[in-house]
Amino acid sequence: MKKFILCICMFITTLCLTFGVACKKEENPLVGFENATHTVEFGSKYRAETVATDANGTEYDTQVTVKNSKNETVEALHKTFTVTDKDGYTVIYTADVNGTTYTKTDTLNVKANGSPIVNIEGQESAFILGASYTLPTVKAYDYFDGELTAAAEIYK
Repeated sequence: MKKFILCICMFITTLCLTFGVACKKEENPLVGFENATHTVEFGSKYRAETVATDANGTEYDTQVTVKNSKNETVEALHKTFTVTDKDGYTVIYTADVNGTTYTKTDTLNVKANGSPIVNIEGQESAFILGASYTLPTVKAYDYFDGELTAAAEIYK
């Protein structure tokens, strides 16, 4: 009876070890190939990473897919594209290492660049004391937000 129980225990242990090794998740051998978030300037050119490297220094080509904020694929010629979506991008990298595909996703947050363009129309250069005066029309625009709201206040 003891031999029978011992055989069953050994069988269960062997079975657990076999499934444990078979189900073990393979570690990502690529160094720094992890999801990340970056900030890029509106209107700039963004170049995606072209290779992934393992701990031994072996380089693997990456395939790159760029999606805009509407989840539409963006053409990235030579893994480069112009940042024109102010709501951001998702860059998906895949690398094949010895038949196993590894994936990482970078999120690109877009920030405005430069100053807005301000246009003042109807501005007078001379004023008569006590006369009525019409405030000039002020318009402001930038390439990131489009037309901006302008307000003028008079202080006494």
